Amino acid sequence: MISLRIFLTASISLLSALAAASAQTEEPALGPGVPAFKVRPGYRVTLAAENIGEVRFLEFGNNGTLYVSQPRSGAIITLRERDGVWKKTADFITGKPTAHGMHFYDGWLWFTQSGAVWKARDTDGDGKADELVQVAADLPSGGGHWWRSILVTPSGFYTSIGDAENASDQMGTDRQKIWKFNFDGTGKRLFASGLRNTEKLRLRPGTDEVWGSDHGSDMFGSSFGETTGNQPITDHIPPEEFNHYVEGGFYGHPFIVGDHLPRPEFRNRPDLLELAAKTIAPAWALDAHWAVNGWTFIQSEALGLRGDAVMAAHGSWNSKKKVGYRVERILFDSITGQPMGNQMLVSLLDETGQVLGRPCDVVEAPDGSLLFSDDARGRIYRITAATDQKRSETAPAQGAVPPAPVPVTSPVQIPVPTAAQPSPPIVLASPVFKALDYFQNQCARCHGNYGSAYQPGAKVNVSDATLRQKVRSMAEGPGQAPLTEAQLDLVLAFECALRDAQPFAAVSTWTKEGWLIGEALPGSKVWIENGGRTLEVPMAGHSWQVQFPLNATAATARLHIQREGKEIVIPLKDKMPKASP
Repeated sequence: MISLRIFLTASISLLSALAAASAQTEEPALGPGVPAFKVRPGYRVTLAAENIGEVRFLEFGNNGTLYVSQPRSGAIITLRERDGVWKKTADFITGKPTAHGMHFYDGWLWFTQSGAVWKARDTDGDGKADELVQVAADLPSGGGHWWRSILVTPSGFYTSIGDAENASDQMGTDRQKIWKFNFDGTGKRLFASGLRNTEKLRLRPGTDEVWGSDHGSDMFGSSFGETTGNQPITDHIPPEEFNHYVEGGFYGHPFIVGDHLPRPEFRNRPDLLELAAKTIAPAWALDAHWAVNGWTFIQSEALGLRGDAVMAAHGSWNSKKKVGYRVERILFDSITGQPMGNQMLVSLLDETGQVLGRPCDVVEAPDGSLLFSDDARGRIYRITAATDQKRSETAPAQGAVPPAPVPVTSPVQIPVPTAAQPSPPIVLASPVFKALDYFQNQCARCHGNYGSAYQPGAKVNVSDATLRQKVRSMAEGPGQAPLTEAQLDLVLAFECALRDAQPFAAVSTWTKEGWLIGEALPGSKVWIENGGRTLEVPMAGHSWQVQFPLNATAATARLHIQREGKEIVIPLKDKMPKASP
């Protein structure tokens, strides 16, 4: 009996020691600097790239080079990896506003502008294109959905552009369609129609099947009397579509959504039944308003996802509850070759519904890991297999409580917040940021993060009657409520601030708890400098926040906000609370 007791005691001690050792070596689900994303067990998310400017679509070349499109600045940049981190190598191409879609094929990077298709290549390995060829020009461009797709195959290339508005009848134009061309831009022929906004096309590996994710339309319930905050129909209809596009296929937009459901605006069309009969329903449907932009098929076994698709859902604006904002797996049946389910890999919404980022595209790296872009923060994140397969989906990041600044040894002594410290509310500090907030919530889904009324650099004025009418006409398509004058003022205030780049930042005073809060336009870099040492302040969307001790040490520091070559420098002593009289 004594021997048994000794054996049990020793066994329990051994198990406890093994558990403790396992806990010490357990790999966290989130790497340093990653916000409090929710991650499916078995996966890990790390920060792959930051401080590289705008980040939208991603594409790998045949030598490990990562290409990143920057449509607002008109550039594509190249990055190379070292130890899981990607650093900028060079500007591959510049001077091509709206550069967006990309596909690497046979040594060339094919890419699109809103109204053109190009191909370029780097022959000396310096990361810069030294050959540039325009393949197709004078294609439809601009409008509410200006993003042009590109897919290159052994038989030619495919390209498309979406609806200029929300749900408009453009059957008689070249929009809302996929067109196929010969490699030299000749031989244009219609491939498929009835698309709303398919930003990326790809072949399913091992087949010649063309697939794409199409955005569902907005304001579906407006004709039933829905109002802001009361939209029980629009919140759920229509779904986002993952389509297998076939030659001659019609996919319903704008007349038919989802599985053969007519939009009410078109109920009186005499050919509505004919349109419904020929509509091809989505191969898989996702929840309404997720806004899947980029996606990829998986060919590696590294993450156990081979044969499936992974999607970057940019997130909603036309939904009472925030939805999307995630990286999603679409499971394919290996026998039928059809989708059979979906599951979350990474969610960028926290438990309170706060948006921690906006996934825009996802690609498979040469080592089988996944990279996804976040165009709200200007970052790229990496998904790998985690060492601990039993980790909770909601495992918190180490130190990933807002605002989670990275501590450094510096004259600027910044305490690391703990979970018990509440994050302060973000207070919109100026009309520019009220405008930005309105624009991103109400306009960006269709018009992009930066709008499309005018090209960068154009001088605009809120009172310009022509501009007001142009913006109003863009915003008030079928199914869209008219803009009030106050709403129009907000949109135009943002346009003016963006084009002139001033003012591009606003900073509040310290709160009594020691929080300094501010805002800056997308693409800004914020840091604090004191005594030759610096501390980067991460941005969340267009907001940032950091906590300081209210003492003389902090009063000697300076805040820097930089954007597109312009810089604001603010002595922090100017922001310290004034002593009470």
